[in-house]
Amino acid sequence: MIICLIEFETMPGMEEEQQNWLSELLPIVDKVPGFRGKESYAHISGDGRVNTVSYWDDEESLAAWTRDPRHREAMAAGKDHVFSRYEIRICSQIRHYGHSVT
Repeated sequence: MIICLIEFETMPGMEEEQQNWLSELLPIVDKVPGFRGKESYAHISGDGRVNTVSYWDDEESLAAWTRDPRHREAMAAGKDHVFSRYEIRICSQIRHYGHSVT
Protein backbone atom coordinates (compact mmCIF):
# COMPACT_ATOMS: atom_id res chain seq x y z
CA MET A 1 0.00 0.00 0.00
CA ILE A 2 1.12 3.56 -0.79
CA ILE A 3 0.14 6.44 1.47
CA CYS A 4 0.18 10.04 0.27
CA LEU A 5 0.45 12.61 3.08
CA ILE A 6 -0.25 16.23 2.17
CA GLU A 7 0.02 19.12 4.61
CA PHE A 8 -1.17 22.48 3.31
CA GLU A 9 -2.24 25.96 4.26
CA THR A 10 -4.76 27.90 2.19
CA MET A 11 -4.22 31.52 1.20
CA PRO A 12 -6.55 33.88 3.11
CA GLY A 13 -9.87 34.13 1.29
CA MET A 14 -9.24 31.02 -0.84
CA GLU A 15 -10.89 28.49 1.47
CA GLU A 16 -14.08 28.32 -0.61
CA GLU A 17 -12.16 27.73 -3.85
CA GLN A 18 -10.15 24.97 -2.17
CA GLN A 19 -13.40 23.32 -1.01
CA ASN A 20 -14.90 23.67 -4.50
CA TRP A 21 -11.92 21.87 -6.03
CA LEU A 22 -12.20 19.16 -3.40
CA SER A 23 -15.92 18.67 -4.09
CA GLU A 24 -15.23 18.38 -7.81
CA LEU A 25 -12.27 16.01 -7.52
CA LEU A 26 -13.60 13.51 -4.95
CA PRO A 27 -16.10 11.84 -7.32
CA ILE A 28 -13.35 11.58 -9.96
CA VAL A 29 -10.68 10.07 -7.69
CA ASP A 30 -13.22 7.58 -6.31
CA LYS A 31 -13.25 5.98 -9.78
CA VAL A 32 -9.45 5.69 -10.11
CA PRO A 33 -8.42 2.01 -9.94
CA GLY A 34 -6.29 1.43 -6.85
CA PHE A 35 -7.65 4.38 -4.84
CA ARG A 36 -8.64 3.14 -1.37
CA GLY A 37 -9.80 6.28 0.39
CA LYS A 38 -8.92 9.64 1.87
CA GLU A 39 -9.09 11.42 5.20
CA SER A 40 -8.50 15.07 6.09
CA TYR A 41 -7.80 16.70 9.43
CA ALA A 42 -7.31 20.25 10.65
CA HIS A 43 -4.05 20.45 12.60
CA ILE A 44 -4.55 20.31 16.37
CA SER A 45 -2.68 23.61 16.79
CA GLY A 46 -5.50 25.50 15.07
CA ASP A 47 -2.95 27.43 13.00
CA GLY A 48 -4.66 26.71 9.66
CA ARG A 49 -2.68 23.64 8.62
CA VAL A 50 -4.66 20.79 7.10
CA ASN A 51 -3.40 17.23 6.70
CA THR A 52 -4.80 14.91 4.06
CA VAL A 53 -4.02 11.19 3.92
CA SER A 54 -4.89 9.11 0.86
CA TYR A 55 -4.41 5.38 0.42
CA TRP A 56 -3.43 3.62 -2.83
CA ASP A 57 -2.82 0.03 -3.89
CA ASP A 58 0.48 0.93 -5.53
CA GLU A 59 2.58 3.74 -6.97
CA GLU A 60 1.10 3.23 -10.44
CA SER A 61 -2.39 4.01 -9.11
CA LEU A 62 -1.21 7.22 -7.50
CA ALA A 63 0.75 8.17 -10.63
CA ALA A 64 -2.39 7.67 -12.73
CA TRP A 65 -4.23 10.13 -10.49
CA THR A 66 -1.50 12.73 -10.84
CA ARG A 67 -1.94 12.52 -14.64
CA ASP A 68 -5.71 13.14 -14.52
CA PRO A 69 -6.46 16.41 -16.40
CA ARG A 70 -8.79 17.89 -13.75
CA HIS A 71 -6.37 16.95 -10.98
CA ARG A 72 -3.53 18.61 -12.91
CA GLU A 73 -5.67 21.74 -13.30
CA ALA A 74 -6.38 21.75 -9.56
CA MET A 75 -2.67 21.30 -8.76
CA ALA A 76 -1.82 24.28 -10.97
CA ALA A 77 -4.48 26.43 -9.27
CA GLY A 78 -3.16 25.34 -5.88
CA LYS A 79 0.38 26.41 -6.75
CA ASP A 80 -0.78 29.60 -8.42
CA HIS A 81 -3.19 31.08 -5.89
CA VAL A 82 -4.98 28.64 -3.55
CA PHE A 83 -2.22 27.38 -1.23
CA SER A 84 0.27 29.49 0.67
CA ARG A 85 2.34 26.33 1.12
CA TYR A 86 2.15 22.57 0.93
CA GLU A 87 4.31 19.51 1.51
CA ILE A 88 3.70 16.08 0.02
CA ARG A 89 5.14 12.82 1.33
CA ILE A 90 4.71 9.51 -0.49
CA CYS A 91 5.20 6.54 1.84
CA SER A 92 5.04 2.76 1.71
CA GLN A 93 3.13 0.90 4.40
CA ILE A 94 5.54 -1.32 6.31
CA ARG A 95 3.03 -2.98 8.61
CA HIS A 96 -0.55 -2.54 9.71
CA TYR A 97 -2.04 -3.80 12.97
CA GLY A 98 -4.75 -2.83 15.40
CA HIS A 99 -6.81 -3.77 18.41
CA SER A 100 -10.53 -3.86 18.98
CA VAL A 101 -12.59 -4.69 22.02
CA THR A 102 -15.88 -6.35 21.09
